[in-house]
Order: sequence, then C-alpha cells, then structure tokens
Amino acid sequence: MTEVTVVITLYNKEKFIEDAIKSVLAQNVKNWHLLILDDASTDQSVKKVEPFLKHKNITLIQLKQNLGQTNLLNYALTLVETPYFLQLDADDWLPNHALKKLMEAAKKHSDAGMLYANHICYTYDEQDQLIEEKEIMLEQFKDRYQLLEKINEAMAPRFYWTEKLKEVGGWMAQTKGDMIVEDVQITLRLARLYPCVWINDFLYHRRKYTANQQKFDTTKSLRVAYRYHLFNQVLLEWGDEYVADWQQVNDHYYLKGLVPNSQKQTDTRYTIVIPNYNHADTILSAVKSALTQTLEPEEILVIDDASTDNSLKKLASIKSSKLKVIPLKKNEGISHLLNHALTHIKTPYFLQLDSDDWLNPQTAQRLVIPLSKQKDAAFAYGNHALWKEDNELKWQKVDTIEQPSFSTKYDWLLKLGYMVNPRCYRTSAVKKVGGWITNDPWQGRYFEDARMILRLISTYKWVHVNEFLHNVRVNPRSSGDKIKYYNSLRKDFYEKMLLEWGNHYKAVWKMASTGRIVLERLEKI
Repeated sequence: MTEVTVVITLYNKEKFIEDAIKSVLAQNVKNWHLLILDDASTDQSVKKVEPFLKHKNITLIQLKQNLGQTNLLNYALTLVETPYFLQLDADDWLPNHALKKLMEAAKKHSDAGMLYANHICYTYDEQDQLIEEKEIMLEQFKDRYQLLEKINEAMAPRFYWTEKLKEVGGWMAQTKGDMIVEDVQITLRLARLYPCVWINDFLYHRRKYTANQQKFDTTKSLRVAYRYHLFNQVLLEWGDEYVADWQQVNDHYYLKGLVPNSQKQTDTRYTIVIPNYNHADTILSAVKSALTQTLEPEEILVIDDASTDNSLKKLASIKSSKLKVIPLKKNEGISHLLNHALTHIKTPYFLQLDSDDWLNPQTAQRLVIPLSKQKDAAFAYGNHALWKEDNELKWQKVDTIEQPSFSTKYDWLLKLGYMVNPRCYRTSAVKKVGGWITNDPWQGRYFEDARMILRLISTYKWVHVNEFLHNVRVNPRSSGDKIKYYNSLRKDFYEKMLLEWGNHYKAVWKMASTGRIVLERLEKI
C-alpha cells in the first residue's frame, strides 16, 4: 500500500532534478509515490525527468502556465491520495533512510500536524565546487509560541499529514510573500491546531548555490516585511495572548521575542456545542470545522442523544484534547441536549453547531470578538449558505441566506424566516432566561432555536455580522415533517411574546403555499 507521496515542484532545475529523483528511488522503503509538477519550465528540466517515467510510481504533470510555488503545492494537494505528504525541493535530495524514519515517527505521533528533522546544508561556489558542508541541528519547540520565536533555520524535511493540510486550507497564495515564505506560513497555520514534532536525525540534504542565494538575497526585504505581518496576524488568530516585540533596524522589523498582551481587554474564550442524533455520515465534518477555527475553542462539546448509528465510533476516531463527547442513555430531544450542554460550558460564550452542518474557518473569530465587546448583547449571528445533495450524492450549494439587521424585537417577529445561522451565545444570558424550554407537548424538540432567540431579545441586544460564516445541509423531507408542529408552536409563542411585551400589538396570520403559517403584520391595539 502506498503511504506517502513525495511532491517535487519543479521550475528550471535541469542541473539538479535527477539527483532529487534518484534519492527517492534509493529509499529503503517502496511504499511511496513521487509526484513531480513542472511549473512551465523553460530549460531542459522535463527532458531530464522523462527517462524516470518508466517507473510506475513516478508521475509527471506539466503545466502550460507558470503558477508559482504555493499554487503548485495547493494543486498537488488536490491530487495526493496518500495519508502522508513530503515536500522535496527539486534542487535538494533525501538520504536513503528518510522516508522509513519519517513514517515510523508519524505512526508514533499521530496527533502531530508536521514532522521536521535535522538537515545537512551544502554550499557551492560559482564553479559548482563544494566549499562548505554544515550540519543544521534543530530542536523540539516546547509550544507554538517558541516555534514562532525561533523559526529562523529552514525546517527540512517537512513531512505532513495530507488531511491536516486540507483542514487548514492548504497554503495561502494571495501575495508574493505567501509564495516565497510558504514553509513558514504553512508551519504556523498547522501549529495552531497540532504539535510540530522534531525527529533528531539528519533526514534531508539541502543545496545552496549562487542562483538560489542571489534569489534569497534579492527577496530579503519582502520576506522580512511578510514575516512582520504574518506573525502579528498569527498571534491574533492564536487568541491574542501574546504580542510580538519588534526591533526596528533601518526600514525592517526583526522579532526580539514575545510578551504577554497587557492590552487584551476582553475574554474571548468560547465552547462549540454540537448536539447529535444519528448523523454519523456528517458528524466528522462538523467536528473538523470546529477544530479548524482561526480563533481556537476552549472545548468542543458533543452531546449525543442516544444515537443508534455509529456516531460514537466515528467520534472516537478524532484524537483531540479539545473534544469532549457526552453520550446520553436515552433519547431526550434537542432542547434537553442543549440544557445538558449548558451545565458543562465553562466559557463566557458558546457557539451552537448542528451535527449535519459545518462552519467556515473564521466563524468564531468573526462572532465571538464583537459579541465580547458589546456587553449588553446576548448573541451574535451571521449569514449562511444552503446545500443540497444532488443525484450523484454530492453536496451542492443551492442558495445563500443573508439575514437582515433586525432593528427592534418586533422586527424579529415580522422578518425572521430562516433561523439565523450561525449563532454564538453569551453563556450568562442563556442561563439567565433559564435555558431551553422543554415543557411543551413535544418536550422542546421543535422550534427551540426561535424560542430561545425571542426570549433573549426581550431583554438583551444582539450583534449581526454581515458575512457568510455557516453551511446548512437541507433535508426537505425532515423540514416538511415538522411543519405541523412549527405552526402550532410559532403561533402560540409569538402571541405569548406579544403579551409579555406589553400587549401593544395583535398578530395577523396567513397561510403560505408551503403550509407554514406566516406572521403577515402586527396591528396596533
């Protein structure tokens, strides 16, 4: 079984590409695939590769247009089908035992996001004569902050888990800096979610020569400026606990160290709550979207409502200290589940995520931070996309729902159609209103979300973030089955709210073509 894909991005390396390929062929394991992507080379690089294509586990893909390093790596990521992904530069090479050692380590450190090791750097003069051979010893960084402070030497080799690369969205590829500092940006983005593990062995040979040294020197200003902005952004995404202490030298800023952020005024700790019942087919994508938030959750709390499928087995496959699964012995319904969750939440905020939906990576950051700053608000909400399964069992985006910025509590009654998603709550506010209602004939199984929102807006403000942050899977049959319950609950609850709000208005209802009753207008009493 092929376990690792060695990816070589190739552009005008005719002098070196053969050595790189031969080093893969010489590995003392054979469970590899070599994927070479040629970025429209203008020299003889491709001709040098062609004789090796007789090997069935070597693939060459030629591009007609030059895309650049990070775009090429992202393209490779769409092609790689193996669990592991090793990046090998076309002018470098591997020692014979590299893949064996790295794959052994990967199996021991399955919670890691990246493996790196020591390497030997060979420096050549203009006549291609070796003038220096230097061993580069790295270290195991104690945490991601020490990694950020000390990430000066090249981390080579870089051995990744393919799925974890996909979880963080691959390499950023928007700016020139993204292109030339691709190793640093992907390492720091993986480090937000996973440990980076050092293997104390020399597992890579790195070549320095006139052409690549000149390129390194000419891009120095861009690389230094890019690091300044990248590090500041990464620290913010890691929770804003530390700020970078920069030293200015001429027009450049160099990192001196990290200091605790004394200006951090708001507590942005939050929990993601995922109620689940028989969604084994989608629960993993929901949890993974929670794990890949740019603002990390303190905890991901899955409350399972006595599922009869293999949901719990699927959840057991996720190795994360942030995930806590609480299985109930009997099925109680969504409102009971959320009330169970409420007793376990230890953070000021929590974000509710259905187990068949998923979040965009920046959802929590976009909701929690503004909610934390508006002290009189009980919740923040955004916009969402609707997805349906097509005839080929693939999920397709079919609509986008942009919610209004409701101006008053009466505005909510009149305009609330699709439930607002995503929803991030202030924990104390939800507790203050008594959690979710469970004393109706259906024990809180229906219309629980709207009833919570309407009770909160009776007392508190709200925050609307006008961005698409959430993805909802549409199940037309399930929605249609619930109409008869929703109609009764909506009418009774809306009229109850109008009474509690002072009995200033009377609700006028009409029946929509879908069979749902709709609040047509409010008449002043």
